[in-house]
Amino acid sequence: MKTNETKHKRPKYSLEFKQDAAKLVLEKGYSLNQAADHLGISLSTLGRWVRAERKQGNRAIYPVDTTMT
Repeated sequence: MKTNETKHKRPKYSLEFKQDAAKLVLEKGYSLNQAADHLGISLSTLGRWVRAERKQGNRAIYPVDTTMT
């Protein structure tokens, strides 16, 4: 049984770092593999951040109207 001292801790990244990493793919033309390798993060992690950034971007372009008419 592992103790808390031997558990692998996931690194924590700031929101700004995540957004900037996603922009490498979405705006700068990097592939997911290139950006992940360049930043030293996993492909799946970067993929989640890119999807989240795309979702946020769609909201900015097409804001959801929450008013009741």
